[in-house]
Amino acid sequence: MRERRSVVPPTANRLREAACRVACSWPPASTHRRAHDRGQRGRSRRILGDVNFRIEQKVAAPVDLVEAALVDAEFIAATAELPKVGGAELLDQQRDGDRVKQRIRYRFTGELSSAVTAVVDRDRLTWVDEADYDLGSHRSEHRIVPDHYGNRLQASYSDRLEPDGVGGTRRVAAGTVKVRMPLVGGRVERAIVSGLEEHAAAETALLERWVTGNG
Repeated sequence: MRERRSVVPPTANRLREAACRVACSWPPASTHRRAHDRGQRGRSRRILGDVNFRIEQKVAAPVDLVEAALVDAEFIAATAELPKVGGAELLDQQRDGDRVKQRIRYRFTGELSSAVTAVVDRDRLTWVDEADYDLGSHRSEHRIVPDHYGNRLQASYSDRLEPDGVGGTRRVAAGTVKVRMPLVGGRVERAIVSGLEEHAAAETALLERWVTGNG
């Protein structure tokens, strides 16, 4: 018997090749660029499982007075009632010329979803902020040391102060938060960064009142 062969019309071949080219190049490069641009414009963004954040504040007070308040035990105590990140407790402070090292314990007081609280005890979301201030350069480096979940939470950030206009201060904090928790890690990271942003805004208002004697 003569073998029968099916013949695919040339038009069908061309359509199949075109479909393959579209599938192999999807999504378009422009889509990647748009998504990347949206991430760049955001205040904080996730990169390789971390949340990189940058918080910028303008304080209506001179740099020296703002910096002095940040290492003032009385001011630190006054921040204990600020929202989202509260309970500030100065554990230790050492001064050596222009260098100040201090440790402050904080607790997370913001809201968490039921999915997060199912695996995370909010009362155990406390940590110590270990800071090293260089008063000469108006910069400080901070390392977050959790009281609990030590192998699951990592965070660090730098903080700098610079003159802004006449008698003002521009304060920029930039760092990374990483939470290693299946399913809810990203939610915890976003909640912490959101809390830091709200806390920073409230702290700025308190700083302005403090340096004018109205704190």
